[in-house]
This record gives sequence, structure tokens and C-alpha cells, in this order.
Amino acid sequence: MRPIGYRLNVEVSGIEEFKEACKEVSKKAEELQQAIDRLSIIEVELKAKPVND
Repeated sequence: MRPIGYRLNVEVSGIEEFKEACKEVSKKAEELQQAIDRLSIIEVELKAKPVND
């Protein structure tokens, strides 16, 4: 059996918007990673005292 050939015209729109959104997401991800890195080096001290009723 011989394969049947098809021609297909495809139009894609919105690529520039998609690329800009990808850049924005990448920038936000980098900012988030920097914030996480800052949080990971912070030392927190917790002191607790018993409460006598």
C-alpha cells in the first residue's frame, strides 16, 4: 500500500508575545532563585521560656 501525501498550510501567531512572556518568566525565576538563596543563608534564633500558670 502506498502512503498518501498531504499538503498542509500552518499559520502560527502570537510568537513574539510568547517569546516576551518567556523572557519575563525567566527573569522572575532568576529573581526568585536569588531570594531563595538569600533566605537560605539567614540564621534565625528562637528562644522559649516555659509559662507557669
